[in-house]
Amino acid sequence: MRSVASCIVIGLAVLSASRCALVVAAPSPDELNTIEIFREASRGVVHVTAMSSPQEESDAKGEPAAVGTGFVLDYAGRVLTAYHVVKGRQKILATLATGEEFVARVVGRSEEFDVAVLRIEAPGTLLYPLKLGDSTRLQVGQKVMAIGNGYGLHNSLSVGVISALGRTLRGEATELLASFIQTDAAINPGNSGGPLLNTDGEVVGINDAMNPNAQSIGFAIPIHLVRSVLPDLVRMGHIYRPALGFSGAMVRGVGAEGALGFAVRDVVDDSPAARSGLRAGRGGPGTGGGAEAGDIIVAVNGERITNPGDIGRAIVTSGPGRTISLQVLRESRTVMIRLILPEMQHPADD
Repeated sequence: MRSVASCIVIGLAVLSASRCALVVAAPSPDELNTIEIFREASRGVVHVTAMSSPQEESDAKGEPAAVGTGFVLDYAGRVLTAYHVVKGRQKILATLATGEEFVARVVGRSEEFDVAVLRIEAPGTLLYPLKLGDSTRLQVGQKVMAIGNGYGLHNSLSVGVISALGRTLRGEATELLASFIQTDAAINPGNSGGPLLNTDGEVVGINDAMNPNAQSIGFAIPIHLVRSVLPDLVRMGHIYRPALGFSGAMVRGVGAEGALGFAVRDVVDDSPAARSGLRAGRGGPGTGGGAEAGDIIVAVNGERITNPGDIGRAIVTSGPGRTISLQVLRESRTVMIRLILPEMQHPADD
């Protein structure tokens, strides 16, 4: 907080203390916005401690317990966090902003999206669900705020801007290709699973990763992707990921425009892909037509694809009985294929 002393020194004489006033600058509108968002949103932020054994302070190997962040989803006691914080852990503790601590259990999980839904038996009077926003409308330069437990420091606030959109992190699942939000708001170990908030106090991302070799580079999973799979996580405990029976790889220089496409290399007999009419190449995928060239998917539901994640997200965020539209290039002709998504035969094993 800035302050200015109004005392005036004239030679060696100083005005009397009664005439010397301390002027304190009032918070700016932007500061007031930050203060208000933290005051409200911090009530719904949860400190997550996960252990590999029932021990309170360390896991079975004597190593410190994993520390992360989460936030309250609803008055039923559901808490959203990062899956890597709780993966493989036997005991999970959730500490609310009020200081009350509860044992949490995992009721939904997705390694692909690195999210997990926890459940705590807490009275509704202690719960403060955060509002989920729309991350599809984010723009580079927007102000964002991260609240979490960086280095175990409960409810720490950092402020920054969106530095980039559509980032890809090495080693992430196909569904998250070209999806991450990059921000210069400080994200440290312990922040994983916490909310990234806009100036309306809405969650627009889940803080997920940091660059250990650089300052001011952190990453968050867009909340619109998480929202699309939340119903399945709550209802089934896992995301919808059916076996469709086709595989392939990205290729360049597709068609006259030289666009990117997904060349279909294999189609399993009597699979949903086979029944839809999708064709595989006989001698490997090609882009120049001919008997050996298979279908090349260039768009899903009317949207051009740039990576396999575009196809994966369209499938995962849909549901049984839904139909996705595939635009394919087949021997220099454009063909539309309707692929009906089936029920999952087996639960997800993540």
